[in-house]
Order: sequence, then C-alpha cells, then structure tokens
Amino acid sequence: MKKLITTLSTLLFSTTFFLVTAQTYHSGDIAVINNLITENGLTGVNVDDPEGWASESFVTWNNATPQRITQVAFVYLQSPTLTGEVNLSDLEYLQYLVVTGVTNLNVSGCSNLETLTGGGAKILKTLNMQGCSNLKELSLENCDFISLDLSSLASLERVQTKECELWALNVSNLSNLTFLDCRDNYLTALDLSGLTSLTDFHSSPQYSVSLTLSGTEESGYSIARALNNPDFTSEAISYADGILTSSDNTVHFVDFEVETGLVGKFLSGKFSLMYIETYTVTFAGEEIDIEAQAVERAFPVVRPENPVRTGFSFGGWFTEETFETEWNFETDIVTQNVTLYAKWNEATGIADVSAEEEKIVVGYFNLFGQQLSEKPANGIYIILYDNGTTKTVITTSSHE
Repeated sequence: MKKLITTLSTLLFSTTFFLVTAQTYHSGDIAVINNLITENGLTGVNVDDPEGWASESFVTWNNATPQRITQVAFVYLQSPTLTGEVNLSDLEYLQYLVVTGVTNLNVSGCSNLETLTGGGAKILKTLNMQGCSNLKELSLENCDFISLDLSSLASLERVQTKECELWALNVSNLSNLTFLDCRDNYLTALDLSGLTSLTDFHSSPQYSVSLTLSGTEESGYSIARALNNPDFTSEAISYADGILTSSDNTVHFVDFEVETGLVGKFLSGKFSLMYIETYTVTFAGEEIDIEAQAVERAFPVVRPENPVRTGFSFGGWFTEETFETEWNFETDIVTQNVTLYAKWNEATGIADVSAEEEKIVVGYFNLFGQQLSEKPANGIYIILYDNGTTKTVITTSSHE
C-alpha cells in the first residue's frame, strides 16, 4: 500500500509539474511562432512545441513568468525561402534576431531589439524596423534593397549594409554610430551629418563614378573635412569640395587614418571607388525611332514607352532578332553594349495597341518620400501622377 501511495504521489507530482511548465510560456509568443511554421512550411520544428524550438536553437526563452522569447535564429532551420511577410512585431521582449531565407521582415514595435543580422542570396527585399528604438547593431549583407533610411534609429552603434543594391542610404544624425560599412553598393551621395562618434568607415568599392560626402561641423568635428586629406586619396582617387572621384575602372583601395578635429580622435578604415564603364543600349526594329541610352555597368536600362505601329501590337523587347530572350527591365543589368529588338504581333481584328494614355505629373520625390523642387537631371527618383499612380525612374549620365 505504501508503495502504491508513493507511485500515485509521483504521478500526481509529474502531472502537476507538466501542467505548470506547459503554462510558463507566453501564449502570444507561441502564437507568433506557430503562425510562422504553418504559413511558411518550416521544417524541423513543430507547432505548439516551445521546448522543442529552444532545443533546436530556433528560439531562446527568458526566465520570466510567463517565459518570453528573447532570441530568434532562422539560420538553424532547414527551410524553404519565406516569401510572405515574416511578422515578429508582437515579440515585445525580442533582443536578438538572425534571419536567412526571409523575403519580407517586419520587426516594427520590437522596442527591445538590440541586434539584427540578416540577408543572403539577394532574398531580403523589405524590412520594417519602425519603433526599434533600442537597436544597436544592424548587419545586412547581400540583400535586395534600393534605399534604406536608418536616420530614426538613434541608438545604432554599428551598421553594415554590404552588397545590398543600395542607391540611397540615410544614416544622418546617428550620433552614437561608431562603425559604418556600406561596401559594394551604388551610392552616389552620403550625408554624414551628426555622425560625431564615427571612427571606423568602410566603403570599398562604391560602384559609382563619384561619391558626394556631406556633413555639418559639430563641436569641431567634420567627417567631410577629415576626409579631405592627402592620406585618404590615391593616384586614381581624388577628393575636392566634398566629392570623391575615381579616374579609371580599376578598384583602388585606400587604407586611411585621418584627424577629425577632436583631440586624440581619428577616423580610420578602407575606401575605394571604381569608375564604371558606360555601355550603349540601342533599340531596333521595324518603325522604331527611340534614342539610344548610355548606361553604366551593372545599372538597369530605363524602360522606354511602348512603341506604336499601325496594324500590330507590341510584344516586348528582346536581345535577339529571333525574339528568344525577352529583356526584363526590372532585373536585367548591362554588362556590355546591347541591342534590344522590338517584337511586333500582327493585329487580327484587334484594336491597335496605343501608347500609355497621357497622365499629368503632380510632383517628383526621392526614395525617402521627400518632394523635390524640380525633376532631377540624373539619379533615381519617383514620379507621382494625377491619377495616383507612381513610376520609379533611373537615369544615368555618361562619363568620358
């Protein structure tokens, strides 16, 4: 009888312990991970298995009651690319995040997030970090962005945006930023205003002919002035009036350490520019009269308005006269002189396809949504039409 009572007590204790431990995990955090698993077909992890998630190093729980998720690491999962939005905005205790294989990431409102690392294979395309007021380290590599505005993330201390396809990067007023690595992008301008703590700057190379460095002087500290130093330039890279310019198509790396204007404080790192070769894109075909474009290496071609031909409908632009490979203006880039051939389809009883109906331009905007006073002569900008539609325009200028 004593043995039976002992056994029953052990079973009762085990059941009670299980119920208690099962209830220590925050239900909202569990719901977030369950949704990720079911919506994206994650493998190697199961729904409603918080202990299993931890054992797979997918998530880390704190010791609070109830326990909350403080870390998420997609890198440990053998899963397909997550093409939908990965929404972690409800993980209010999240401090550390590693993402791979994610296309769209939303961490808005994660006010405790301190470190975010992600990217790879040009997969990550959109990133919402609004409200990440405690984010200190951001490391993004090999992403697929056009622009990135970090100016509101005042706690940032380290930023890396290597190979992210960036045309615009806003890091102004990040007074706590000590490290900036923006290598292998397409930046032509970088505002260094307010970066009074920056000591380590890497940007080698920028795939642009020139890069304008601007910044206001604060407390005797001016990065733009600090970089105007003979030690920062090389035979092929010159600096004058805030503009760095490369003279040929060879990558010239410059290691530098220059005074900042503050006693005992230096700015050091590695920098280079590469002069980008310019190629000619020609448009050909029956009744085609479209001006050729001068396009710099690795830049996209600006899509011309669809041509019109009586009795035919326009079938797209192709790289061969036999119309085998259609040119994709969104993803294809120029690496040599290119001729694009117009394909015509005979219209049999179908009304002629006309050019895009006329729309009135309301204004021009930069990639951060700020309205411009006039139409830019070159660069990348957005046109807003009176019917509410927009068009992103990329223009380049040739360099002799």
